[in-house]
Amino acid sequence: MWTASSQKKGYMAITAHFSDDSWVLQSRLLRFVHVPHPHIGQLLSEALMELKDGLAVISDAIEKIRGTVHFWTLSLKRKEKFEGVCQIQIPCNKKLSLDCVTRWNSTFVMLKTALEYKDVFPRLKQHEQLYTYLPSDTDWNFVKEMCDRLEPLYLMTKLFSGSSYPTSNVFFEEVCEIRLELSKWLNSDVEEVQVMASRMIAKFEKYWSVIHGVLAIATVLDPRFKMRLIQFYFPQIYGFHHTVEIKRVRDLCCDLMKFYSSNSRTIEEP
Repeated sequence: MWTASSQKKGYMAITAHFSDDSWVLQSRLLRFVHVPHPHIGQLLSEALMELKDGLAVISDAIEKIRGTVHFWTLSLKRKEKFEGVCQIQIPCNKKLSLDCVTRWNSTFVMLKTALEYKDVFPRLKQHEQLYTYLPSDTDWNFVKEMCDRLEPLYLMTKLFSGSSYPTSNVFFEEVCEIRLELSKWLNSDVEEVQVMASRMIAKFEKYWSVIHGVLAIATVLDPRFKMRLIQFYFPQIYGFHHTVEIKRVRDLCCDLMKFYSSNSRTIEEP
């Protein structure tokens, strides 16, 4: 962040750092944008991520849930009324949490928690006329569909983000599972889910085409897996073209072995 003293305006510079083929550190300025006050986390994240690739297609569908959660968490008085009705109908074990619109995992948590209290909101409507966001049965059915679809991705994301245990050994298998899960979404009866899946698969393939070779090599070098995981997942991901992709991984492994072998001989020479 940078504030221009003459204008009293705040700006955000987005920079990428990477090592080139010669292992020289490079930096590139990706974006330089004006960010209006206040410079809180939500506004900064919205400036950084202007579009949400997957859940953007269903933003209208989840607006009632977001409005419901916002209404009943806006003040202490409303929170107490919500908890009071919950004590009559169901145990209030989890707190409603409003999502951050640029973080799909927070949207999942919001929907998942709200779904547990779906029978409470109609009763709350009877006691609060200002509450106008009551979801219909159709809305709740859609929310359940979305939670069922997003939960596997949410659990995998939590696994990847672990900090007290190594995660590199689980990347390939879990990333493959994500790709297969997205393929299942294409067969959903809900049109919004199909559209969301198409967008997410397009984004997935953009990065998968770049990194799948590296992940595959790491998996092959793991003595527990070798080529077995590759031979299991690639036919499901690539279909009839899986033999070409498997051969590509084998060739990458052979090229890597030749590279280190030649370097080793060079070092040993007097």
